[in-house]
Amino acid sequence: MLRPIIPDSSDENVAKAAAFAQRIKVYPLSAAENPPKMNYVDTYDVLLEMTPVLDGGIYAEIHEIIQEEVVDQQDVTMMGLLAQLGIKNDKPFEPTPEAQAVFDQAAPEALQYMLEQYHRHLNPWMYEGKKWSVLLPPGVIETELTYEFPGYYDYHARGSLYYAVITSVKNYGSATFYLDLAETADGEWLDGGKNYKLTVPPNVPVRDFWAVTAYDLKTASYIRDVAKGSIDSDTPNMKKNEDGSVDIYFGPKAPGGLEANWLPTDPTRRFFQLFRFYGPEPGVRDDSFELNDIELID
Repeated sequence: MLRPIIPDSSDENVAKAAAFAQRIKVYPLSAAENPPKMNYVDTYDVLLEMTPVLDGGIYAEIHEIIQEEVVDQQDVTMMGLLAQLGIKNDKPFEPTPEAQAVFDQAAPEALQYMLEQYHRHLNPWMYEGKKWSVLLPPGVIETELTYEFPGYYDYHARGSLYYAVITSVKNYGSATFYLDLAETADGEWLDGGKNYKLTVPPNVPVRDFWAVTAYDLKTASYIRDVAKGSIDSDTPNMKKNEDGSVDIYFGPKAPGGLEANWLPTDPTRRFFQLFRFYGPEPGVRDDSFELNDIELID
């Protein structure tokens, strides 16, 4: 998947981004002398399901993965743990009904543990007394997301981060910088059935633009079947306050006359948001700029 960053979503810029994407080629190094023809798939109007589902079926998926992927040396110990569950390379995975019942209970508990760790414990708070946290656990950037520290691998942080981010990003923070918010000021998970307001202060320190994106807390992906998932500083018809600040609304229904300032949520699911600084300026990190906590309206 390729995500181009463009100044605006005009037809001209979208066409340029698509043309650039189709110049990128990925193939085995062994095929460098005669690269295969690439197959580019435009997923604009296609429902592409790529979110892992952490239920009892995830163990069979893990078994399938280790049949196909090379095991890094630092993960050999993990392979030993999986072997105790009947997940082995070149061996069929055939859990007993009793074991599968344990898996059905364990997977959702593991998901809840990871999201608790990621949103509430691992990542440092960005502002004193507020619920915004940085995107990555301490030390991850220094190790270039290898999680390899002198004497140990940080499996704990890696697992929780991959619940949320599902990628490895090198040189993070130069072109973009993200902050995470999953709770109200009093520590309640954001509830898609309630209405909230986030006031973005004026003069956000960015060279390009800023954006707020809402995500499903359980899948860490976009909220399914909603009209839009993100609002940015270039959103058409977005209303600004007299001081240049912007009120962003979250909830199952748009506030009257403020549809452009509204991000819809699923009333049956929890959510979180990322605030994205594209082209971050020094003010993002030097304490001269702070985001506000989100406010519960009703």
